[in-house]
This record gives sequence, structure tokens and C-alpha cells, in this order.
Amino acid sequence: MDRIVPLALIMVVIWVAMLLLFIVIQRLIAPIPALPPYLGGAFAAGLIKAVLSFSLALAWLYLWHTLVQVYRRRSLRNRA
Repeated sequence: MDRIVPLALIMVVIWVAMLLLFIVIQRLIAPIPALPPYLGGAFAAGLIKAVLSFSLALAWLYLWHTLVQVYRRRSLRNRA
């Protein structure tokens, strides 16, 4: 039971963070309009959207990785 609660907490935090990430992408990043043609037009806007979304996804993965590392360190420390 001692292992289940932290793992369940990690999963809940990650799922909530993923849902918030989807909301941020849908409401803030997706509506970015196309830029004027002299600034690259739709291609530049699409590239900006992709880079911002990818950056947020990397931050989400880093959060997941960090939570798992903390869990692993604590579980290994408690075993010894």
C-alpha cells in the first residue's frame, strides 16, 4: 500500500497537468493568427505554434521525469 499511493498521486498529477496543457494549447496557442506575408505568413505562425506546443510538451515530460526520479529515490532510500 505504501507504493500505490505515491504512484497514484504521480499519475493524477500528470493527467491533470496534461489536461491543463491541452487547454493552454487550445485556448492560447491554437488561436494565434497568421502573420503578415513579409514576416513569413502562415508558415511562420505555424512554426511558432509548433515550437510553443513542443516546448510545453517538453516541460510536461520533464515534470513527469522529475516526479518519477523523486519517487524512485525515496523508495530506494526507504528500502535500505
